[in-house]
Amino acid sequence: MRANKEIRPKKKAEKNGSGKIDEDFKPRASDYLNPKRLTRSQKELVKATREAMEALKEEIAKYGPKDFSGV
Repeated sequence: MRANKEIRPKKKAEKNGSGKIDEDFKPRASDYLNPKRLTRSQKELVKATREAMEALKEEIAKYGPKDFSGV
C-alpha cells in the first residue's frame, strides 16, 4: 500500500538519446508508511504471520535448523 507521501521520481532517459532509463531507482522502505489503522483482514494476516513464526521457532528448537547443503 503506497502512502500519501511523495515517492521519489524515476530518473529521465539519458541525454545521449539511447532512450535507456536509469535503473538506479528502487523503492525503499521509507517510500511506504504503515497505515494508521489496520483493517480486519490485515489484523488477521498479522496474527497468522505471528503464529507461523512461533511454530517455526518451535520446530527449529525441536529438530534443529534445516541444512540445505545437500539440495
